[in-house]
Amino acid sequence: MKELNWNSNESHIFLNPKASSFVKKQVDENDSLWNKFPSTIWLQSSGSSAPSSYYSKWIGISKEAILHSADHVNQWIESTAQDIWLQSLPEFHIGGLSIIARSHLSGAKRVSGIPQWNVGSFLSHIRDNGVTLASLVPTQLYDLVLARESCPPSLRCVFVGGGPLSDDLYQSARKLGWPILITYGMTEMGSQVATSTLQEIGSETFPYPTRLPHVQWQISNDRTLTVSGRSLASQVVILEKEKVDIQSIGEAYKSDDLVELDPSGERIVKVTRKGRVTKINGELVDLLSLEQRINMGQSRRVILLPRPSIRRGSEVVAVVEGIGDKDLNKRVKQFNTSIAPYERIHGIYSVDTIPQSPLGKVRYQELAGFLFYSDSH
Repeated sequence: MKELNWNSNESHIFLNPKASSFVKKQVDENDSLWNKFPSTIWLQSSGSSAPSSYYSKWIGISKEAILHSADHVNQWIESTAQDIWLQSLPEFHIGGLSIIARSHLSGAKRVSGIPQWNVGSFLSHIRDNGVTLASLVPTQLYDLVLARESCPPSLRCVFVGGGPLSDDLYQSARKLGWPILITYGMTEMGSQVATSTLQEIGSETFPYPTRLPHVQWQISNDRTLTVSGRSLASQVVILEKEKVDIQSIGEAYKSDDLVELDPSGERIVKVTRKGRVTKINGELVDLLSLEQRINMGQSRRVILLPRPSIRRGSEVVAVVEGIGDKDLNKRVKQFNTSIAPYERIHGIYSVDTIPQSPLGKVRYQELAGFLFYSDSH
């Protein structure tokens, strides 16, 4: 990408080069829209709730808001011009764009050039450049742990966010020397909302992320998280087929996340997407937690969905890419013996491809719509 002028009124839209032809067409046809809001950066939402491939959601966030977030993150990790960032996340994702902003403010060197995730390439970039700071998503950390790769000595801090990190994976990475800071963030707040502290690096106790000073939050009675602060985005644009819906975010953003805090109210101990909780026989079932458990230590990923049921309201089913086999059936059977009766898996679906966002987040609504509500099933 060309050098970004953080001080200009120019607006930018960052589009994944691998975006579908339909999304690219949507962006081109609404070219005049993106420049209506000066000094704004537009990013496609990385969430998992897109109802179809004809839908795209865009977050408009001012350069000032992104820099405000970047400044507070730099302070949180005591980053200076002596640091060297590895940008292993793309600029069309807030995790990658925020690294550009942080290095711009601190004067830290930024190393890029990993076109596609690869453990060997990632480690080589760190060792060859003396990288001190990096960001990963949990699946990338899992790849490093699976390969039994120890952390290079120059690296002093690795942010891990963009999805849930299990305690088992954290402990395995810690034992390999990876200096993990667990983060919770969202595009709508310019990146990080909560992050564990430098003092907790290497902690045997799981370091739940702490609210950052520039963020204000409120938790409703149903545990929905609402955030506010100077790093808040200003606009949301939803494009769906021929429809264009422009929404102003206002002074606060009500997320789709259900959050549990520790007694102090300053640490996030659990996050669940609203669409990942279902009610079965009157009991709330956390599909995200179940999905983490059934996939622990497994190479073949299983997706869990709630299937409508007249008797139970809904019931859990498994979805895999490719054809099921005896090993998968045995895995599900054993899993069912370890959980509550209402949480048990009642069927296995095989699909050619599980729909995902550009950064690999499963599009659960689209998958459920195809399996349970389309004419072909």
